[in-house]
Amino acid sequence: MSVLTEGIQPDLISPRPPVTLSSPQSSLVEFNKKGILFAQSSETRLEEAIQLENRATQLRDRGEYELAAQAYHQLLEFYQEIGDEEEAQTALRELAKTTLLMEDYDGAIAHFEEIIAQNGGSAPDWVNLGLAFFETGQYAQAEEILQRAIAYWETLRAQSDNNDLDKVTLFEQQAHAYRLQQKVLVAQNKTDAALEMSEWSRARSLVEQLAQNNGAVAPKFPNLNQIKQIAREQQATLVEYSLVGREVRVLGIEPRDETHLYIWVVQPNGNVHFRAVDLQSQEVESMRKLVEDARTTIGLAGRGRRGRRNRRESSLKKLHQLLIAPIAEFLPKDPEARVTFIPEGSLFLVPFAALRDPEGQYLIQHHTLTLSPSIQLLGLTRQQAKPIPLEGEKMLIVGNPTMPSIPLENETLQPLEDLPGAGEEARAIASLFNTTAISGNAATEKAIRQRMSDAAILHFATHGLLDFDADLNAFGEALDPTLPTARESRVYATPGSIIVGDNVFIGGVPANIAFSREKIARVAMPGLLAFAPDPALDSEDGNGFLSAKEITPLNLNAQLAVLSACDTGRGRITGDGVIGLSRAFIAAGVPRVVVSLWSVPDAPTAALMVEFYRNLQQNPDAAQALRQAMLKTQKEYPQPIDWAAFVLVGEP
Repeated sequence: MSVLTEGIQPDLISPRPPVTLSSPQSSLVEFNKKGILFAQSSETRLEEAIQLENRATQLRDRGEYELAAQAYHQLLEFYQEIGDEEEAQTALRELAKTTLLMEDYDGAIAHFEEIIAQNGGSAPDWVNLGLAFFETGQYAQAEEILQRAIAYWETLRAQSDNNDLDKVTLFEQQAHAYRLQQKVLVAQNKTDAALEMSEWSRARSLVEQLAQNNGAVAPKFPNLNQIKQIAREQQATLVEYSLVGREVRVLGIEPRDETHLYIWVVQPNGNVHFRAVDLQSQEVESMRKLVEDARTTIGLAGRGRRGRRNRRESSLKKLHQLLIAPIAEFLPKDPEARVTFIPEGSLFLVPFAALRDPEGQYLIQHHTLTLSPSIQLLGLTRQQAKPIPLEGEKMLIVGNPTMPSIPLENETLQPLEDLPGAGEEARAIASLFNTTAISGNAATEKAIRQRMSDAAILHFATHGLLDFDADLNAFGEALDPTLPTARESRVYATPGSIIVGDNVFIGGVPANIAFSREKIARVAMPGLLAFAPDPALDSEDGNGFLSAKEITPLNLNAQLAVLSACDTGRGRITGDGVIGLSRAFIAAGVPRVVVSLWSVPDAPTAALMVEFYRNLQQNPDAAQALRQAMLKTQKEYPQPIDWAAFVLVGEP
């Protein structure tokens, strides 16, 4: 694997000279005249070949696949004639990819098999061949070749020089192969094997990081028996979701679509059930949009503010219809029995507690809910977990610190809003345990960090911020469609073994934007907690913001972290889960983390949190304590925005 941090290496990322595309037909006529292409000097012929390659690429990017295939075929013949085997191999590969995009699957199979016969091919070749096999119903052949690609990528990701975010980034380029293999297995009715494959693609880097922190060898992929064992140990019903689409990543720039939702239910008794939901037949064009609509329906606000009320419930009911109704018969009847959701993609943003059944009942009224990035991670957090010590001297409770300032566009600083409700929340919780909360100027970032390592419970009632890249959304996609992509700047990269780091620009555009479709720019880790600034320290250590990056390497002994702040459960959404504050605390050794899915209102959040700790004093099950707190808060504040934001991630 190669990591680029300061420049472009031409052997990995190919720049091509820009050309102006004239009429496609006339361009091909010109190069079809053998007397023009082949009668001139070698130097001129090579220049013309490069021109033809550029034009073929432009045609393909415009969706004119047949014309592009003709050009690539002619380019292949030229390089074969002059004996340039390397360029001929490149031309054949581009012809094969173009043929696949044409949906000429038999032709694509022939081309990719020729590539593999000549030099073994590469992992992207194997995946593309697997896609062609799948589309022609040759499922056994597809399964075999995809397993070969996945095995290779597993070896690549295991290299010791890859750090956490590099592993996440590399997997982002490969995740489509794991999803395609799930489709192949489901098509053969191998749904248990598809569950294992789904687990292979979840929270892998986080699992490896936890194992490394504990001085253990990274665990192998969980098989079905191990998955069942985790469900038994958890005494929980595990619900794993997977969103699959056409899984076309032939050029590395195709947008991800979602055509089917796979759902597995693993019951504590070891029974495993599978359901598939055809999203298109359910008139769902985009699960992400449906989730966003549901969050809008709830009405988002900020801590200390009230959001507008929108009483429409259609999207919350639609999500219940898609996510819960197909598996309702397999869920426990006892409302105190735990149901643990293992989401994927946009489903990490679903407010499961607020989903409504046809009778208007919220899901939290029927089930005790938790969440985890993977089933395997549940097994690891359980190994770390000990009973929560509810003793005042072991608690670090922070509420309403003196707020730091954030920079505005005009380079001025604006202090964050004061949170009096957060201060009251912290004092009320502290009084339950005969201890003292930290607030105001005493709650500096440095002071809190120094006390974090010895605390058994961490409770932070403050502002949470998402320091996303201003040019990318939560899924790492460019927000400004007018900015040139790498391909528009005539720079091409094949995803699979490249990570572009900081300080790389393509056509004057930062590489994380230019390559956002290829997903080869290193994944960022957003997430900040606000504490009091310390002017005596330099800007980084004394600015008052404790970041997810700073939390991740800490060695924490806490058994519970409650981030009673805005958006602490959000972050960059990847195949490794949500990269942000919740992941940071789990990576730092905390087996249970309570986080929020949106900007929470001040007073209802304070009431919910105090009730949560009251319940926890009576029942050490944090999931049940959170459920009861939600139900009680709902009576005073009936709108989901006020009580449904928080979720327990990890060991209950």
